[in-house]
This record gives sequence, C-alpha cells and structure tokens, in this order.
Amino acid sequence: LSGRPGALLADEMGLGKTYQALAFFAWLRSSGVAEAFGPMLIVAPEGLLANWEVEARRHLEPDALGRVVHAYGAELGRADVAGGADIDAGPVMIDSASWLDAGIVLTTYETIRYYHMSFARQPFAVILYDEAQELKNPASQVTRAAKTLNAKFQLAMTGTPIEYSLQG
Repeated sequence: LSGRPGALLADEMGLGKTYQALAFFAWLRSSGVAEAFGPMLIVAPEGLLANWEVEARRHLEPDALGRVVHAYGAELGRADVAGGADIDAGPVMIDSASWLDAGIVLTTYETIRYYHMSFARQPFAVILYDEAQELKNPASQVTRAAKTLNAKFQLAMTGTPIEYSLQG
C-alpha cells in the first residue's frame, strides 16, 4: 500500500470519517491493490457495523467493496465457528477460508478478543478500527488481540478527542 504501517483519522463526530474510509476502500478495490493482500477488516462496536453497510450503499456503486462477511454475533456462530472461542479452547476456532474472496469482513472488538488467533492467521489488506479509543489501554485483552492481527495497513478512526497518552 503506502509502505507505512498505518494512519489515524481523527476529528469531531459527523465530519465524514466513514465516507473518507469508504472512498479509500473503494479505491483499493478498484485499483486491484486489496485483492493482492486479502480482504479488508472493519472492527467496530456492534451498533456501528450496520451503519457501515448503510453508508456504503448510500455512497458507493453496488459491489464496490465486494462481498461483505459478517464475522460477529449470530452470523459468526452459524457460518464459521467450530465450537467455542479461541480464548477458551486454545486452537483456532474460526474457519476463515470463506473470507478469502470477501471484500470486507465486519467484526466487533469483542469478537477479535475472543477469536484473536483465528483473525491473526488471516492476512488483511487493511484493518480499520472505528471508535479506536477502544484500544487506548495497552494492557487490555482487546488491545493485545488487535496487536496480533496481520494487515498490510491499519487505519484507526475516532471522533472522540484523545484524553490519555498514546502508548503502544
């Protein structure tokens, strides 16, 4: 991608971070860059994941991002999980082979915490962390799980002013 490991997109809420990120994702897909490195992963609180799909339909051509995989909640349980969580069982519990032809994989912070080994073995072109302040505590299980993930480029987004020191 850029040769840099990532970027931070931070401003006040409602100024277009989601739109900018979707435009970036659509450019990656149209240029063929994304396919060379794997699907793109969006990690966000569950309540925001539907908004990502709504905004993509509103602002992008149909299929601009490719097939969308819901790797969280009940959808994850039905499709891909062998039984139990990585954090409990130890071995990889999600069969991510079905993600290989996906354009976007949507998941939550809680899901990467419970299935971090499964997510870590899947290479992603880009990982986007929406509401990235969820990762501000370097000792938390969520932050440690996020650090295990494999991406060519990572993008953190927040509409919340930085309140604490940046550590990491």
